Amino acid sequence: MDKIAIVLPVHNRKQYTMSCLEQLQGIDRNGFTAEIVVVDDGSTDGTSQAVAARYPDITILEGDGNLWWAGGVNKGFSYALENGFDFVYTLNDDIEFFPDTLQVLYDTLKSRRNCVCGSIFMSFRNRNRIVYAGVEVYGFFNKLRSRFKGPYLEEYRDKIHEADTLSTKSTLTPVAVIKKVGLVDAEHFPHNYADFDYFMRVKKAGFPLLVHFGSRIFTRGSDSNFHFLILEKTPREVFRTFFDVKYGNHLRSLYFYSTKRENVLKGHILFIHNMIPYAFWLLLKVVLPKKWLESLLVKTGRIKAVQNQRSPV
Repeated sequence: MDKIAIVLPVHNRKQYTMSCLEQLQGIDRNGFTAEIVVVDDGSTDGTSQAVAARYPDITILEGDGNLWWAGGVNKGFSYALENGFDFVYTLNDDIEFFPDTLQVLYDTLKSRRNCVCGSIFMSFRNRNRIVYAGVEVYGFFNKLRSRFKGPYLEEYRDKIHEADTLSTKSTLTPVAVIKKVGLVDAEHFPHNYADFDYFMRVKKAGFPLLVHFGSRIFTRGSDSNFHFLILEKTPREVFRTFFDVKYGNHLRSLYFYSTKRENVLKGHILFIHNMIPYAFWLLLKVVLPKKWLESLLVKTGRIKAVQNQRSPV
């Protein structure tokens, strides 16, 4: 029987973590056994203590607060490599899912060898709407977009398609793939872009990346969304996010993501191109009244409403 390590990196979100672990108690487990591995990166809110008290059989791996997402995933990957697991299922603690979300991924990889398979993401508020179904990379500037968005129809349930890269938010990866490709590049991408970079490497190594529409999760918005920050923080606070690994506009991460796979000229063109939208909105933050800025953000689809951006990830 196959062994799956369910790797859950967490940090100071005890309520979300405990809710996620409660959901995991009821998942389908046909054809495999599963061990839940919580990677707690130095939480100070009692997360590890709460997990140990309620679920003594769950494995807890401790970090010092400097793992971030990539380091947490790598710690889980290494644990799986060292303990004879066949697959690693990575997920976020702020999602909701169905009992068969993991089962569908597992069944897919048993019928399609040497692949990685991820779930589709449904909106947490509009629960019949697909917001993510794998990532497509397109155009000269290597733009990223979901391969599909829109209402979820019952006829989609058995649909499978390939992607250019994936998120680790709900993804099943064979350990054989990790052995071949290695760990996540935590040096260059400690938090953001780590999963996209990793699965691009996986695909380049010859392993197809699949998305199964029958495997679904519900995902929240993020309080690290740049357009929400533009609206709610001061210009100085927004400027500081360019040097904070938590944010997608972190300069070092964005630089390496733009240049890693390109020649020197194109890589730097991509970096400048990727920086322009951040600089543009920061300039508008400085010159426009907040009401005008909010109206522009809503009209251009950057945010839906201020109150809808306050759920943390």
